[in-house]
Amino acid sequence: MVTAAGTGHRLGDRLGGYGNGVKDRLHKLAVHALHFYQPEHVISGMASGWDQALAAAAVEAGIPWTAAVPFRGQESRWPAVHQEEYHRLLGLASNIHYVAGRRPDKNEVTEFYYARDRWMADQGDYMLALWDLKPSGGTFKTVVYAQMLKKPVFNMWPIWLKLGSPGEPG
Repeated sequence: MVTAAGTGHRLGDRLGGYGNGVKDRLHKLAVHALHFYQPEHVISGMASGWDQALAAAAVEAGIPWTAAVPFRGQESRWPAVHQEEYHRLLGLASNIHYVAGRRPDKNEVTEFYYARDRWMADQGDYMLALWDLKPSGGTFKTVVYAQMLKKPVFNMWPIWLKLGSPGEPG
């Protein structure tokens, strides 16, 4: 079974904010990526943004998918609307993999996210990334780790840019 693991930016500044059709553009891009690369299984890290767009596109396409959750309660500090979408998608997952068996102390949170990202790269045959090419953040570190493993990384950023800036028609 060919598995695509997803890594990408969360909703916010790197993707053009929270409104202005960003979620619709992410969904459109995720549907395109799954149609083009044809994975038989998808792994989503479940963060709001690219991760959840891949999960939703997998559900729509009927592709089995695993929710890779760094720890229980990762969504607990998110706005209510983001928590609702997280729980809706989690309920549709073919499988849920909790990377850590406990909640992190506040100084461990980042390491738990990185452990989730490494697990996804280890499990996937390739990465579907939405990365802006800046050498910082979790997406960057996940891409570098996947490349170290000699896994192909398909970056959807150029297509993301072609879909138009926030507020412009895509």
